[in-house]
Amino acid sequence: MLGLPVKWSQVEQEGDVYEAATLSAPGDITIDCVLSDGLVYRCSSESKGLRDRAGMGVGSTLRELRLTYPTGRFLVGSADGRYANFIAEGSLMFSMDLSLIKEDCFDLKECAFDEDVLRVVRIVMTHV
Repeated sequence: MLGLPVKWSQVEQEGDVYEAATLSAPGDITIDCVLSDGLVYRCSSESKGLRDRAGMGVGSTLRELRLTYPTGRFLVGSADGRYANFIAEGSLMFSMDLSLIKEDCFDLKECAFDEDVLRVVRIVMTHV
């Protein structure tokens, strides 16, 4: 895969077993990919050095994401587990630090966030 060192494994998600690959890239970057039927389905990383074309990635704030992607959507909820994700465009998603969100925000329709404090902890690309 891309000429990078790869460690192969299997992961279970929603009761199904998938082939997985962990790629190691220069700059202490690790990218975890899940394959379905031999095709890459999703890749994600918690590495601070990995950035999208606009320079966003782990450590970026919610305010920076909103300014960079004005049509993006910020979603918070608790269906199938708590989540706080910023959907940027197409198949690009940023997972936010859940520890910086008050517990009751996951069940409310609206909740205030300090957009300069809430930060990305994982960047996710689906159907890459």
